Amino acid sequence: MFTCDACLRRSLFSLGSGAGASHFSSALSSSSLEHAINSTVVVSRKHATLQSLRKGHHRNGLFKALKEARNEPPIKARPSNARAKLLAKDAQARERNWLQRLEPSDREAYLKKAMEKEARYLVDPLKLAQGVVEKLRDHNLQAALELVRASERAHNGKGVDNVVSWNHIIDWLMGQESPGEAWKVYNEMKKRGHKPDSHTYTIMLRGYRDNVKKPNAVQQALSVYDSISAANSAVTPTTIHTNAIISVCARAYDIDAIWRIAGRLPERGPGAPDHVTFTTILQALNSEAQKRAIDRGGREGPGFDPQPIFEQVIDDARKLWLDITARWRRGDLYLDEALVCAMGRLLMLSSNRSTHLDVLNLVHQAMNIGRMPEVSNDDAENGTDGSEESESTAESDPSAILEASPTRVNRANLSSGRPGTASSSVYATPGNNTLSMLMETTTALRKLKLGKYYWEILTAADGPYKIVPDHQNIMAYLRLLRVSRASRAALDLLRAPRPDDVQNKLMVRGTFVIAMSTCLRDKKNPNVFETASRIMDLMQESTQDTGDDHDGHGKEPQGQKLRFSPKVLRMYLEVAMATTKGIGAGPLEKTRNGDLDFERDPSKNHTLRALRRLGPDVVNVRQLIKSHLVELEQQAAAKGRTIRVKKLLEKRQITPYSVTENIGELVELLRTMISAIDKIILVNERLEDEGMGPLDKAILNECWLQKRKLSAFVSRAANVVTDPKGPGELKARRVNERGQPLASRNGETSEGDGAAWSEDAEVAGDDMVDEDFDAGMTSTNPRVRLVSDIKAAQAKHAKSKEERGLSRRQKLELIKEEQIRAQFPTSVLRERQSIRERTRTRWNDTETGPASTSQRSRAAAAGFARKAPVWKTRQMEIKEMRREKRQAKEQAREAHESSRARERETYRGWGGGFQDMLKEHGRADRAGIVELGP
Repeated sequence: MFTCDACLRRSLFSLGSGAGASHFSSALSSSSLEHAINSTVVVSRKHATLQSLRKGHHRNGLFKALKEARNEPPIKARPSNARAKLLAKDAQARERNWLQRLEPSDREAYLKKAMEKEARYLVDPLKLAQGVVEKLRDHNLQAALELVRASERAHNGKGVDNVVSWNHIIDWLMGQESPGEAWKVYNEMKKRGHKPDSHTYTIMLRGYRDNVKKPNAVQQALSVYDSISAANSAVTPTTIHTNAIISVCARAYDIDAIWRIAGRLPERGPGAPDHVTFTTILQALNSEAQKRAIDRGGREGPGFDPQPIFEQVIDDARKLWLDITARWRRGDLYLDEALVCAMGRLLMLSSNRSTHLDVLNLVHQAMNIGRMPEVSNDDAENGTDGSEESESTAESDPSAILEASPTRVNRANLSSGRPGTASSSVYATPGNNTLSMLMETTTALRKLKLGKYYWEILTAADGPYKIVPDHQNIMAYLRLLRVSRASRAALDLLRAPRPDDVQNKLMVRGTFVIAMSTCLRDKKNPNVFETASRIMDLMQESTQDTGDDHDGHGKEPQGQKLRFSPKVLRMYLEVAMATTKGIGAGPLEKTRNGDLDFERDPSKNHTLRALRRLGPDVVNVRQLIKSHLVELEQQAAAKGRTIRVKKLLEKRQITPYSVTENIGELVELLRTMISAIDKIILVNERLEDEGMGPLDKAILNECWLQKRKLSAFVSRAANVVTDPKGPGELKARRVNERGQPLASRNGETSEGDGAAWSEDAEVAGDDMVDEDFDAGMTSTNPRVRLVSDIKAAQAKHAKSKEERGLSRRQKLELIKEEQIRAQFPTSVLRERQSIRERTRTRWNDTETGPASTSQRSRAAAAGFARKAPVWKTRQMEIKEMRREKRQAKEQAREAHESSRARERETYRGWGGGFQDMLKEHGRADRAGIVELGP
C-alpha cells in the first residue's frame, strides 16, 4: 500500500482530522516521513525506498533491486571435510560388497528393481540415452541393459523409444572387442520388438570391421547386411552399408564375398557403388594377392616366383577399371586420388616394364598430367602408344584401357591447356600419394628426366598443383637420384628449406644412407668427395639438433649405438678410396718431374682425410664390439638343460644385447679401414721401389699402429666362440681381418669359402641394387616389401619345422627360455646348476689329497647346509668322517703294499747294487761276478 505516492497520501489523509492536502504537503519532510513509515516495511521490501517513492512507482525500484541481486556472488557450499568423504566412500564400499555377497539371482533382482525405479523418471529418450552412456562409461554393462529393458514399461506401462540406447550398448561392446556379446544384444533388441535403424546396421558393420579376427565375425557381418535387404526391413540399403561390409570382407581377405556383394549392386541411383567402394575393392585385391604370395612363398621355400599371382590379380583389376572409366565418362562416378593410386599401386606389383608404364598412362588418363614428348616417343617404341583409342577397342583388350586418352569426358567445364582441379574439373587432383607413386614408378623404370619432370610440375610453388612434399616423397625422390647418380642434386634436396615437422622426420639414418650411396654410385665424378663431406657435415648438424635420435622409432629397444650409421661411415670411406689416385681412381702415372702422381699432402689426399675424420668414431666402434663380444662369450658359457634347445636358441639370436648396433656393419667398417690402410702401405712400397721417396714417417707409423689395433678387433670378432662345439660337430669357419678364410696347416683353403669370399669381393657400387643399399631399412616399394615379407614367412616356416621333433618338455623349455631372453640380456642371466653340480664343481676346483679331503667335505657340508635341515647336515658330516677313515686305511694299506713290491724288485742278492754302479760307469767287465741263475 505504501509503494506509491498516491497510496501514501490517502493513508495520511485518513489519519488526519480534516487536514488538507496542502498542509501535509508543505509540512512533510524526509525525516518525518522516515518516522511515519513502518521500519519493517523498509527492511522487508528493499525496493520500496525513498528514492523509488520519489520516482513515482515501485516497479522502477524493483527492477533495480533485481539487477543488483544478479551481481551478488552465489553462496558457495562449504566443502565437506575428510571425515564426510570417508563416510560416503565407506557407504559405497559397503553397498558394493553387499551386492557382491548376494547370489547372482538376488543381485539381478536388486539391480532390476533399482533400474525400474530409475526408469520412471527417464521418460525422455534423450535422457534415457544419457543415463545409459553414463553407466557404460563406468563399465556397468548389466545396469545399462536393465535400464533399457525397464524403459519399455516405464511411462504408465508404455515403452519409451530406446533404439538409440540399444545402439549405444552395441557400439560400446564393439569398442570392447566383444562382437559376440554385441550380436546377442542385437538379437535381443529385435526380439523385444525394436526394429534396427540405419545407424544400428552401420554400427554393427563397422564394429565387425574392427574385430574381423574374432570367430564368426565375417559370417555375422554378412547376416547383418543381408537382413537390411529383407522384406520386413524398414531400412533401405545405402552405399555406407555396402562400403562397410566390403571393408569387413577386405580385412578378412574374402574376395569371393566381395564379388558376390558387388554383383548385386545397382548400376546407378541410390545404393550404387561410389569411388570409396571401388577403392576398397582394389585395395582388397592388392592385400589378398600379397597375402597369398607370402603364404605360398613360406610353404614352397626359396625359388618361389609370385609373378603369376600378381598377373592374375592385375587382369581382374583391369576389367574392373573398365567399369570405373565407363561410369566416370557417363558422369555417374567421381574419381579421386585414393582410387587412382589404389589402381596404380596394384599395377606396381608386377615386374613387367610395360605394366609400370601403364601407371604413367593411368595418371595421364585420370589426372590429366601431361607427359614429356620424348618420353611418349620412347613409350611408343616399347609398345605403349599413347594415342587415342576407341571405347570398343578398350573393351576388347582390357590391358589397353590405361593407354586410352579420356576423349569421351565432357570437357565443357574444362579450360583448355590447364590441368583441372577437383572443384572445376572431372579429373582427380594429385597429392602426396600420387607424387610418391610416380617417383617409385620412374625409379623402377630408371627414367631420371621423367621423374624430375613430374617432381617439378607437381611441387613447383608457381605451378598448378603446389604440392608440399612430405618426408616419404623426398625419400622416394632420393632413391630416383641415386639410380641416376645425381649426388649434387641429392645434396641440394637435403639442404632445401622445408617445414620443421617434415625436416625432423627426414633427418634420420635412412636418409643419409641413401644420400651417401648416391655419392658412391657417382664415384667417377671428381667433385663427389666434397659432396660426400658436405653430407657428413649435414648429418652431424642434424644429429646435434634432433638429440641423436637417428631412427625415429620409439618402439625400438634403447641400447648402445653410434651417433652416425656405420653404413654411412663405411660408404664415405669407400667414396674417398674411389676418388684417390693410386687407390681406386686409376693407376699412378709419372709426372714431369719424375715423381708419381700420388697426393702426399694429408690435407688433400681423400683417403687420409677420411681416415682422420673417422678416427673418433673408430674408438666408439671398438668399444661396442668389445662389449658385444663379452656378451657372446657369456652366452656361450651358459649351459642349457637340453642340447637341441640350446642350439635353436643360439641360432635364432633373440637376445636383446646391450649393444643394439648391427655388429656386422661395425666389423665391415673396420675391414674397410684396414683395406684403405693396406692400399696406402702398398703405394708407399711402390714409391720406395721406384726410388721416389717414401711417405711421411708419421703417416706410416700411424697407419701401422691403426692396422694392428683394428686387425686384432676384427679377428677376435670373426673367430669369437658363440657356441661350444662337440667332437662330432663341424668347427666354425675362421677368417682373417678382411673376412677371407684362413689357410689350413697344409696351406689350403676350402673351395666353398674361397669362392664365396671372391664373389663378395667383386661386388662394387655400380653393381649393387637398391635392396643392397637399403638393407635393414623400410622401403616404400611394394614389391621390395613383399619380397622381405616372403623371406620372413619362409623363416617362420623353417622355425616351425625345426620344432617338429621336439618333445613336450623341450618345447616348454624353449618357450620359457625365449621369453626370458627376450626380456633380459645374457649378461644378467645366471647359470642354472643343481646342488650336486655346484658341489662337484667345488670339489674339482680344490686340490686332491688327504689334506684336502676334509676341506671338500666341509665345503660340501657348508654348501648343503644352506638349504638342508640341521639333523640332515649332521648325518652328512658323520658319513663324510667315516668315508675319510676308510680312505685313510685304504691309502695306508696301498702304501705298505707298494713299498713291499718295491723292495722285491730292487733286492737281487749280494753284490747287486755294486754291479749296477759299475754298469753305470761302463766298467761291468771288471766286477768278476758270475751270475749263477736262480
